[in-house]
Amino acid sequence: MATPVISRLVPIPRNQGIQIPGVLNTATWIDARVLAAGVAESYTLPTDAQTPAQHATLLRINANAGPIFVNFNGTAAVPGADVTNGTSSIMLRTDLGPVLLAAPHATDTLSIISPSACIVTIEAWS
Repeated sequence: MATPVISRLVPIPRNQGIQIPGVLNTATWIDARVLAAGVAESYTLPTDAQTPAQHATLLRINANAGPIFVNFNGTAAVPGADVTNGTSSIMLRTDLGPVLLAAPHATDTLSIISPSACIVTIEAWS
């Protein structure tokens, strides 16, 4: 098995360089988290062993149940009331397909929670 690396996300061109709409290359670095219902888990954005090391900044997140909620600024929570101070988690409708996110600058962790038990896969690119 090859050592996983964090590669660049590049368009997939066909027919004289025109990008195929909606098609992205599969990442070579893929992690999975198994979430218990209602329990937030922390995920550290990976850095590979290449020289120079590549740090993940683009993520494609998918889950076998949804929605899931993510937070780059603290512990993810499923909102039970209005949150109007900028600290709410982001709802990802992974039941509609994978979601592509760019991690905020200077962020090393992501918190993930789901109201139901699920498996979350995270593809990482630089």
